Amino acid sequence: MSSPDALQTLLTVRQAAEDAAAQVMAGALHRRAAAQEAQERLEIELGAARDDLRARRLVTPSLGVETAAQAAGRERFWRRLADGIAARADHARAHRDGPLAEAEASAAAARETYRAAREARELVQKLLERADADRRQTADRRAEAALDEQAMAQVTRGRRSPRGGPDH
Repeated sequence: MSSPDALQTLLTVRQAAEDAAAQVMAGALHRRAAAQEAQERLEIELGAARDDLRARRLVTPSLGVETAAQAAGRERFWRRLADGIAARADHARAHRDGPLAEAEASAAAARETYRAAREARELVQKLLERADADRRQTADRRAEAALDEQAMAQVTRGRRSPRGGPDH
């Protein structure tokens, strides 16, 4: 079995690795939360732009007779609003597929790394605890054997009489 000093050293190394993995995981979770907040903001802005376009379409009265220039201007206005919405949707999709997806993948990888580091540390800790229990058990057995030897020695001394008489 490994020496307790080697196991203790290994436990210290594994604990340091677990602590480092926990720090990396905390950073990754923080970045993921920030990316999620940014995504929510983008989605809210997109929803607000869509609601604004719907509201404007409802409020804008139908002009019975209009010139071609007025109709073209009105269509350009609606197209600009629709293009703005499409750009916001593209930006939200790009963020969801890019930075948010990367942050989520990074957080998942960091969680897995932390889990593996924790399990490695727990394994060494169990080995160290088992080695300590074995050492205590061996020490207890040796102490018990020493007591038995002492008792036997006393019994043996007691059987020899200093006067040469019979054993008691």
